[in-house]
Amino acid sequence: MLQETAAAAEDRAIFRSGLRDHISKRYSLEYARAEHDGKSKVNRASWQQLSRELDLLGLSLPIEFGGSGLSRAETALVFEEFGRALVPLPLLATVGLASETILATGCDVAQRRYLPAIVAGDAIAAVAIADAGCCLEESAITSTAERVEEQDTWQLNGCKRLVLDATSADVILVAARSNRGVSLFAVDPDQPGVRITRQHGIDPTRKPSTLDLLDAKAELVGEEGDAWPAIVRGLDISCVYLAAEMLGAAAFSVEQTVAYTTERIQFGQPIGSFQAVQHRCAGMYVQLELARSSLAAALDSFVGSSDLSLSVHASIAKVTCGDAFAAIANDAVQIHGGAGFTWEHHAHLFLKRAKGDQYTLGTPSEHRRRIAHAVF
Repeated sequence: MLQETAAAAEDRAIFRSGLRDHISKRYSLEYARAEHDGKSKVNRASWQQLSRELDLLGLSLPIEFGGSGLSRAETALVFEEFGRALVPLPLLATVGLASETILATGCDVAQRRYLPAIVAGDAIAAVAIADAGCCLEESAITSTAERVEEQDTWQLNGCKRLVLDATSADVILVAARSNRGVSLFAVDPDQPGVRITRQHGIDPTRKPSTLDLLDAKAELVGEEGDAWPAIVRGLDISCVYLAAEMLGAAAFSVEQTVAYTTERIQFGQPIGSFQAVQHRCAGMYVQLELARSSLAAALDSFVGSSDLSLSVHASIAKVTCGDAFAAIANDAVQIHGGAGFTWEHHAHLFLKRAKGDQYTLGTPSEHRRRIAHAVF
């Protein structure tokens, strides 16, 4: 077993090294600034490249749907490395939320229709869950779904908030309440009755939108009234992937900041020689290792090696990595001094991403409440 573990670790290290090298050449921080700052849609060529050149969009999906059948630890590694460059592509919306939710429904028709297209880079998918309130709670779904028998279809009405990458999506999975409970529906975003409005937040590299539905036609995914467990499963896995992305961004911030302390000369010596700066850098490392441990525990929960549920570990990782990333990004700006506050420096981009990520897929207080209810 020890040899297998060592071999797996070596393979993962090789995979990480190659992926990091590609990202450094293709997705610089200037790409994050120039390609998507102020734009609503993603670059399709860049998205398709993730599949056709790197085969990254289905690492953890079953082989029968075009995936590679690997563990979710490999996909988390991809999120971690792309987080280092703040790559503004819809990985979280499509590879995380959409793919995992579709897979969790067990609906063979939807799986065969959407998953191969996602893996091939031919489709971008988004997921719309909460209308208002906490996306972790079933009561937040108030959009309605009504069966239209004569047309053999469904009609949806409601308003969804903070729908990631809806402006670029080829299909949007919408949670709505029918007579039998919460159900999941596939919606064509280009049809009449669907209005998508980009929301501009603190982080320009994320693209959340408001989704308004007025008698929008939809197709039922899975069984009517049975969608909530699949939605929760998709959310939990996506929270782990988001935690991995935040960990990667936080690690890059630490590396860049520590390097800066050896280069910046003040009073004739590097600022890294000053005790106050050393203490702050040490605190950044502590936060980073805490985040790394929480993500490792969440990944272990996928294989059942924990007494706590995936939901609890996902929330712990999301909160811990979010808090660590925010603290590290803030310290990075402070250590960089006046330069860290300028638009030309990349430090503020990480701070904006950190603050935005803390409130993506549930707020810190919502996740802490979820952990408390589960544990106590």
